[in-house]
Amino acid sequence: MMNIINQRNSLLTDMMAGIEQAYPQLKRSAQTRGFSDRAFHDQNIPVISGGGSGHEPADWGFVGSGMLTGAIMGEVFTPPTADEIVAFVSQVTDRQQVF
Repeated sequence: MMNIINQRNSLLTDMMAGIEQAYPQLKRSAQTRGFSDRAFHDQNIPVISGGGSGHEPADWGFVGSGMLTGAIMGEVFTPPTADEIVAFVSQVTDRQQVF
């Protein structure tokens, strides 16, 4: 049988490493499971999305110019916590407004 998951306990780490290699225009968050657009400049209000990691971390695929500023994912089938979201937002922008 062929598996597409190396180890269950490293699933999110492996996915994030793959996203990081495939999309160098994205910046990986050091403290959360988030990616943001490297080209984002803080003069605009950032648009951030997120959700639980499931079959794929779909929100990461919409980060980029003219789309999402960033996306944060939680554990498999679990959304990120409020603390994780606040930590990610503070890494993406210094502004007080986020959409």
